[in-house]
Amino acid sequence: MVKEYRADPMNGTVIEGRYEVRTRLARGGMSTVYLAVDQRLDREVALKVLYPHLAENPDLVERFEQEAKTAARLSHPHVVNVLDQGVDEHPDGNLAYLVMEYVPGYTLRTVLERRSSMTPRVALAYLEAIVDGLAAAHRAGLVHRDMKPENVLVSRDGRIKVADFGLARATTNFTGTGAALVGTVAYISPELVSGSPADERSDVYAVGIMAYEMLTGRQPFTGSSPIQVAYQHINNEVPAPSEAVPGLATDLDRLVQWSTAPNARDRPADAAVLLAEIRSLRSSLPDEDLDIEAFTAPAAAGAAAAAAGPAGTEVLGSQGYHREAEPDDSQDADDGDGARDDGESWDQEATDVIGSVDHLNATDLLDPGATTFLPPALPPAGHHRTSVLPTLQPDEHGTPPAGPHTRQSDVSGSSGAPALEAPGTDQTDRTGTTGRPGRTGRTVRAPGRSVSARQERRQAARQAKTPTEVLGHRNGKRMWIWAAVVLIITAILVLAGWFFGAGPGGVVTVPEVEGRSKISAVDALQQTGVGYALASVHHDVVAEDSVIATDPQGGTEVRRFNTVLVTVSLGPELFAVPDLTGLGQDEAEATLQDAELALGTVTHEYSGTVEQGSILSQSPAAQDELRRNHAVSVVVSEGPQPVAVPDLSGMTVEEATSELEAAGLQLEVSGSEHSASVEAGRIITQDPAEGDVLPGSTVTAVQSLGPRMIEVPDVTGQPQGEARRQLEEAGFEVEETEILGDFFGSREGRVRNQSPESGAEAAEGSTVRILIL
Repeated sequence: MVKEYRADPMNGTVIEGRYEVRTRLARGGMSTVYLAVDQRLDREVALKVLYPHLAENPDLVERFEQEAKTAARLSHPHVVNVLDQGVDEHPDGNLAYLVMEYVPGYTLRTVLERRSSMTPRVALAYLEAIVDGLAAAHRAGLVHRDMKPENVLVSRDGRIKVADFGLARATTNFTGTGAALVGTVAYISPELVSGSPADERSDVYAVGIMAYEMLTGRQPFTGSSPIQVAYQHINNEVPAPSEAVPGLATDLDRLVQWSTAPNARDRPADAAVLLAEIRSLRSSLPDEDLDIEAFTAPAAAGAAAAAAGPAGTEVLGSQGYHREAEPDDSQDADDGDGARDDGESWDQEATDVIGSVDHLNATDLLDPGATTFLPPALPPAGHHRTSVLPTLQPDEHGTPPAGPHTRQSDVSGSSGAPALEAPGTDQTDRTGTTGRPGRTGRTVRAPGRSVSARQERRQAARQAKTPTEVLGHRNGKRMWIWAAVVLIITAILVLAGWFFGAGPGGVVTVPEVEGRSKISAVDALQQTGVGYALASVHHDVVAEDSVIATDPQGGTEVRRFNTVLVTVSLGPELFAVPDLTGLGQDEAEATLQDAELALGTVTHEYSGTVEQGSILSQSPAAQDELRRNHAVSVVVSEGPQPVAVPDLSGMTVEEATSELEAAGLQLEVSGSEHSASVEAGRIITQDPAEGDVLPGSTVTAVQSLGPRMIEVPDVTGQPQGEARRQLEEAGFEVEETEILGDFFGSREGRVRNQSPESGAEAAEGSTVRILIL
């Protein structure tokens, strides 16, 4: 049927004054994805807009924002980056949107539709990239919940990225699928079908289903409705891929069945565990197990056979109708919830096969084995031709002699009698002369009759006019010329039929050779007779000596004299890891970018040999070879590890020196001071007094000289208060003893005696006793 396509009303709209919508890329059950241009940064982005009825729910929008923020913190080469998120408010309704990295290319679903199944080498290469990105998400606490080929993007340069992390969870309670069936039914895990919460093992199950489909070209469970497929996920185990493709390694069977175990406890705990197993298989399986091919019937033949069955493919008539795919057709119509937007009944494998249009361009040629008769261009020679014969004189007996144009029967009968009319019979010829007309139209007279001179002259004149050569005989040569022309034309037609049929101008179909080995592809092209040229490029996914693509692509009709360009993979391009030790972090990152690599995890450690801020170590090591944009982890030096400064108060110099040396520090005695509280030879103060310092630092200290000796002043006879003041100013403690107490009332007493006596030296801070009377 012919569909009418209408322009999307969002085209040309500018969201938040920044994102200009260009065209629609895909549409699904919860949102529409557009190609937009970030006017601020002048770059193309993928803009995902929630449907208006979903954007009206504040709980959904809040959860959508939270999931977007979580996904935005995830940065990985195999994950589509989330760039921005927001809500554009309008009077007629809000637009909740998500801005993601735009990856021009196609989805893994497109690859599977073109190639049906993959060799284990190619399938494991895809799986390693997919699971690597998924493992990064699991480490960040994200569960995808909707892993499927439609959510795996393959860029034109072979980069593989997983899209829509965490977005399905935000719509769990707000879409028509309900909380128990979020995800695409062909890849949904048994626990999700039964209503249990999803975790990392649910993603692992979906990856296992994808692995089965990549290896066999089909899904393990099919049915006429989603509920039938969901029922099989709960009650059936995924069969071994080798049952569909005999010859597959048992290790691949174990990988698929381990990932798709019905009980989640029996599966890998997360994508990181599965990634380790995939990498182990890629390195341990022999080449003959990695390059086994599962050949399937051509799509056209399959479609024709399917058309005969009750659940067959709908075949549109062979009127040569086709349509160019809209932008929606280039990507899957799902965006995370498995819904379709075309309103048609559910069909896992529905395919529209449009009839061949070859008959419209067919050329009818003459059969080179048949004889073709052409009518003569001229009448046959001698037909209705007039022959003029000369007049002959009779002999002496009156009998006309036999001339070159006279037969004997013209002169006499069969019995020897003259063949003349009886006397008296007169007939007139064309000239009016009487007598019997002969075969040449002249008058023949009876023997014995004389011929007059006039008649002789007349006959001589006629004879002079008679041509000596019959020009009509040239018609035979003309026939030969026409015959040669006919033969030449026939030869040209036969040659043209051969040239445009079995020759170089014949139409052939370019074989599907993508993913096949170079030898196999060349053999297939040689069988068709089409010319080909080989080109080699590096590719991150397609194995070495395997075909990446053809131009024109497989299935295209070309003439044999055309050349098909076959691009063959050289395998992943490997780049040597530069030596980063001793470089700063920014300098190391720039060096990795120049080497087509990326800076990975950055950790910090103390080092006594590498200065702070410089690279201490790296992984992988220098000169190892990695693929493009592979991450290199580095350890940045924080310099020497600080040590705590010990308390040296009251220690002798020897004790303080030993304590500091044990901590990697040094002691410097900066001076000496008297101290009333610290005995001589011990530490009074230090700098720094506490905290952390770098190893090898110096701690300065002041050593005590002991208390200072001061001359005791003479306070005998002085009033009590004055005596106390003088002694305290001199640095002594005062101990007073009063005699008679308050016997004299409130009068201030005087010092009667003191100890030590005046003039003696006493230690600063020591006590001077005075007697008050």
